[in-house]
Amino acid sequence: MLNALLTRWRRPAPARQDLGESTLPSAPMPLAQQRSGDSLLQSLLRWLPGEPDPWGGLSKPALKATLLPQLRSEFMACLRGLHNTDELERSIGRARCLRDFWHLRGSVYTEVARHYSQAEAESRMAALAPFFADYQATLPPSTKRH
Repeated sequence: MLNALLTRWRRPAPARQDLGESTLPSAPMPLAQQRSGDSLLQSLLRWLPGEPDPWGGLSKPALKATLLPQLRSEFMACLRGLHNTDELERSIGRARCLRDFWHLRGSVYTEVARHYSQAEAESRMAALAPFFADYQATLPPSTKRH
């Protein structure tokens, strides 16, 4: 196994062109082929922030900048009437993308259900559902329950 990992560090030598071949640039390689020769370090670096999808699949829908304040206000509206939710409100204020809001849904639901009821929490969360319709379609089946 160690040999398999260490051989990933070596980059394959670039293919040489025969003299008879044209030197014109060819069509760009697909992304999956470009990444297949990456070293282990390059594969790990793809997990750092800035790489939209480390596996080269479809990227998740981006949140439009105009929807961010609206989504933030909808989350705050779900907390209306609750006490001692300062940390959750700060988290909502810090959220910068749809994925951040997606993960905050559980905390909002829990706080509303504890203070009022499960039915009230579900009705408040129903107001947030349209924002996540496209995002939910890109999630793996195991995370689509809520």
